[in-house]
Amino acid sequence: MTSVEPYKRDYAADMRKYLDEARNTDGPYNAVTAAAAIADKIQREDPELYYGWLEAHATATIRAALTAADAATRAHARTTTASVFAAAAAAAEAGDPAPLKQGFLQAVYVVDSSYNRKALKDMIASDLTYVAGNYEDRARSQMFEATFFRALARKVGDGRVADVFNNQELSELHDQVTGK
Repeated sequence: MTSVEPYKRDYAADMRKYLDEARNTDGPYNAVTAAAAIADKIQREDPELYYGWLEAHATATIRAALTAADAATRAHARTTTASVFAAAAAAAEAGDPAPLKQGFLQAVYVVDSSYNRKALKDMIASDLTYVAGNYEDRARSQMFEATFFRALARKVGDGRVADVFNNQELSELHDQVTGK
């Protein structure tokens, strides 16, 4: 592993150049493909940037992985049928408890304003109320955003957004529609 001295170089600014280059295209881009290409390029051509940027972002990257794992657990529980849970119970009785650790009771949620997380099985009423409130807040916000995009679609028709709006006009319409 390459040894880097943190903070001797502005890794964020250097990495931002690669990110901006990947994002600022004339057409759509694929984040998965772009990330792989950037990682491959800087690992080969600038290992100091590669390791320095990763070291600087380790905590945020690990947090994102934890958050993604929690989201995957929730999604799995929501999409798993009762018959699959029955099969998991049967597997547990046969000596394999792993499938039983993937249901609703194991789904993890943020339960307070400090971003503490709990599995559903360990929650109390105040935790459940907090989770419900978060879903309601996100639902309201998402509905406002959907309304904004539907308003854009009506105004743009068969054209492009950039042909009808500039950034200031979009910001004003967004504020008007979403109340933000």
